[in-house]
Parts: sequence; structure tokens; C-alpha cells
Amino acid sequence: MDRIFAICRAMRWGAGIIAMSVGCVDAAIAQEASSAWSLSAEYTADLAGVASGGIERGVRYLDNIDVIAEADLDALIGWHGGKAHAALLNNMGGKPNDLAGSIQGINNIEVSQGRFKLYEAWVEQALAPGWSLRAGLYDVNCEFYQNDAAGLLISPMFGVGSELAATGVNGPAIFPSTALAARLRVEAGKTYGAFAVVNARAGTIGD
Repeated sequence: MDRIFAICRAMRWGAGIIAMSVGCVDAAIAQEASSAWSLSAEYTADLAGVASGGIERGVRYLDNIDVIAEADLDALIGWHGGKAHAALLNNMGGKPNDLAGSIQGINNIEVSQGRFKLYEAWVEQALAPGWSLRAGLYDVNCEFYQNDAAGLLISPMFGVGSELAATGVNGPAIFPSTALAARLRVEAGKTYGAFAVVNARAGTIGD
């Protein structure tokens, strides 16, 4: 079993807010030699608090657990061009934004209610060279509205903008709740295009 221990999120100081995060990743909990399937997990723990300003002083602990399974359906059952993906998500801990009182929040793994849930479950089929169709419970942000720099930062304001994050009855199909969707992707060299149809009412098993 390969293990990677690292400080994977930055310490940030600003506007009276202190945040520190440490992550532990099991790069491969289990994997067949043929790479037909894999199982991995990632744990992130944050300490976030308010040193000045905000509503009140204090520090809150919160965490995030991801368990992800991937399968090559061709190698497993002879389904040519098929692959499957499933992800479980668990979020627990405090709510540091209750201390800060900001509009967009101060920590991007904070949720309104901590719970264990099925986060993603989809199947993808290769249709032709460069063409693929994916369908199932899907996180839109895994392929759309991506910002590489946001992956290094803790504040939600560096991720998906409010023009998308504030849509839908329960929000869009992004963390912490996904939705049923179908996505078509076409690649040609270094150029690609993608189109998705997504249920506007986000929610999965466990919500």
C-alpha cells in the first residue's frame, strides 16, 4: 500500500481569518495488477477561525473524506470502451463561517449539514476516437468551470462563481451535492468541447 502524507492545502492569513489544513492520501488502497479497478481514499482536516472582525472569535475543526472506486469495464466484464466511477463523501465538523459571517464562506469543505453520502456514480462509454458519453450522478465542476489555482486555496470565493453556485433549488450539481446528468465530450488533438444536460435539482442518496 502506497501512502502519501502531505500538507496539501495552504495556511492563509487575512482579514482576521486563520485557516490551516492537513491532508492524508491513500494513493492506492487496493489495485489489481491489471489495473482493471482501483480504490482510493483521501482525508482532509481543516482548522479555521476568526482572530479579529467577524461575528465572534473562535476556531472550528472540520474535515472531508473521499472514497473513490474506478473500474475498466472492458477488462472486468468485456464491455468494450466502458468505464465506471463511484465516489462516497463524508463531511463533519464545525462551521467556521458562523464565526466570520461572510457571504461566500471562508472554507471550501464547510457544509450546512455533515453527513455521509453517495457523491458520484456514473458510467462512461467511448463512442468513437475522441468521443465519449458519460451518464449518472455527476459533479459538473469535475470538468466544467475548473480553475487550477483554486485547488491550492481554501476560500470558496476562488472556486465556482456565484453566478453558477447560487443557482438551482439546492444549488447546482457541485460539492456537496451532485445530480443526474449526461455529458458528451469531443476531443481533437489539444482541443476539446463538452456539452452536459444536468438535473437542476441537485441531490443524491444521503441528502
